[in-house]
Amino acid sequence: MSRKAKAVIYIYIFVMVCLAVVIYVVPSVTGMLTSTLVITYGNLTETDTATCYFVRNEKVYLAEAAGTVNYYFEDKTKVRKNSTILTVTRRNVQPEGESEFSQIITKLSGSAITKSDYKSEFNGMVSYSIDGYEGYFTPETILDLDYDEVKNLQIDAPINLTRETAYRGEPLYKICDNDKWYITCFVSAGNSVKYQKGRTVRLQLPLGELKATVTEIAEKGDMWQIVLETNRSYEDFPTLRVCEVEIITSDYSGIIVPNSSIATVDGQVGVYVKERTGDFTFTPIKIIASDGEDSAVSSSYFYDDEGQRVNSVEIYDEILKNPE
Repeated sequence: MSRKAKAVIYIYIFVMVCLAVVIYVVPSVTGMLTSTLVITYGNLTETDTATCYFVRNEKVYLAEAAGTVNYYFEDKTKVRKNSTILTVTRRNVQPEGESEFSQIITKLSGSAITKSDYKSEFNGMVSYSIDGYEGYFTPETILDLDYDEVKNLQIDAPINLTRETAYRGEPLYKICDNDKWYITCFVSAGNSVKYQKGRTVRLQLPLGELKATVTEIAEKGDMWQIVLETNRSYEDFPTLRVCEVEIITSDYSGIIVPNSSIATVDGQVGVYVKERTGDFTFTPIKIIASDGEDSAVSSSYFYDDEGQRVNSVEIYDEILKNPE
């Protein structure tokens, strides 16, 4: 075989090898260098943290006369309307100096009731602890609360009222309506969008979780007031007044997609799904909820604004991590 023929064969082999590299090796290397992830099913939780104020329909009762106190119910006991909570055996006694409850009586601002029979005026829960704000935080005036005024209140721990001797005009107990009670907080405009009227939220309280429903969202200057309503029981229901609370405002299930993987093409949001060939195809998605980092999206398909079915991503699809 001549040298010329051998050279042609060598060139042919070299070209074939280069072609094979281009066809098989380069795409594989490119695929390995392309960053992807496999999407899975999960939950997306949106939360807010706020200072919450607890509001009840509650009445504080004062001693009509001085004497020895006889208790008929333990603290935090449910009582029926017209139940006798306690009696006071009259004695001709006077406090030595100012009453130990003088400051809290001032805070009550005339909202307490003086009765001689010490009976409950409605079904509820008896409590022998008060903080003096029972007449300030009420369901009727909850939307009248002023953010700047409320945040500057000095709300101390409740005072225990149980004792052997009570003097005229001193607080003895309170009755709280436990059928329905309220929680309110003030949030920024940015966080107010996390709440929707009628939606159930979950409050992470010191003694457990409490479910409540959003009933009011009111603009208050630079802040927004959120009002929640609940009929759930809670151990410290009669005494809890203020607490820093983590609020779970939404909890969605769906396919979880990082926001960094979401692109927009011709006004449609979607992701790039890797096909068996190694190519990436833009696939529309419908975002159910987002927490700023990840989004929960519909699985398999969704319906657009015109009611047309749109095929979407499936669980375990491999998508482009950071589309440009």
